[in-house]
Amino acid sequence: MQSANPDAVGVWRFDRGTGNATRLPGTESIAIPNGLAFDKHMDLYVTDSFTGAIWRIPWGGSAQVWLQDPALTGDGSLGLFLGANGIAYRNGLFTVTNTERRSVVQIPKIGGQPGPISVLTNLPPGDNPDGVAMDVHGDAFIAMNLQNAIGEVHPDGSLDVVASGDPLDFPSSIAFGTACGGRTKLFGVNFSIGEIFGLPPGPGPGVFWLDAGVPGLPVP
Repeated sequence: MQSANPDAVGVWRFDRGTGNATRLPGTESIAIPNGLAFDKHMDLYVTDSFTGAIWRIPWGGSAQVWLQDPALTGDGSLGLFLGANGIAYRNGLFTVTNTERRSVVQIPKIGGQPGPISVLTNLPPGDNPDGVAMDVHGDAFIAMNLQNAIGEVHPDGSLDVVASGDPLDFPSSIAFGTACGGRTKLFGVNFSIGEIFGLPPGPGPGVFWLDAGVPGLPVP
């Protein structure tokens, strides 16, 4: 959570039974906590969109910077300096979107440490990526805010637009369903702030879903 209130900034754990919220230790130091992804050890990785960093929160431990790199920073093209955003993990490899640079990068985890960053694809102007979710074949589904679209980036870096227009309204976070019979459903959230960037009014804030036609990667 990013907030003007320093007591609210950070990554929070919510108890579904009691509703109690607990801020994870060390996450109050993350400037703009954004995307979240667990690895197979249940360590949590969090993007910091402002500082171009990825933080690691070991199970039961405190958050520390795992990687900080210029490839994860914003370039100011949207006036926000918003870099690393969505993050997903599959088979030892992180896939991360960079909103302002319109890039999708991959970072291997080698012996617990970050390996060399490689660019999977650079998206066309206007296709600024936000959230990302992986399917079982290694394709990355990404929310593209300004285009009101969902794209599918294949392992060779090519892009297909799989959904656009209503009911999408500045889509941001996306995730595959996990229920039996629902793993091909891709759920998303409309951030609905396109008017700030000169877009016409859309359907408004809400949750949407679409059938991706392929199961999502099981959550650790």
